[in-house]
Amino acid sequence: MAARGERRESLTLVQRVESRPYRDHHVAYSLGAAYAGLGNNDEAMRWLQQAAQSGFLCRPWYESDPLLEPLRGHREYVELIAYVRGRRDTALSADHR
Repeated sequence: MAARGERRESLTLVQRVESRPYRDHHVAYSLGAAYAGLGNNDEAMRWLQQAAQSGFLCRPWYESDPLLEPLRGHREYVELIAYVRGRRDTALSADHR
């Protein structure tokens, strides 16, 4: 909705999701994508960082999701990709021991 410019509806839905107690890394990622579409980069990065820190480490998804296009090129986004890459590489190398 945010990507389509439905700002008011998107914000209402985002606030509803944020008011609920259940949040896994998929919810955090979705909130980050919604905030990116709403043009709120600070909130987008906060939620995407939470998604990564709580286990959403799918680097290709972060890099190719068109909903995150507004964030590409920002220092915080580049740092997030590096963090995801590092955590994923660490997890994979631990699995192969």
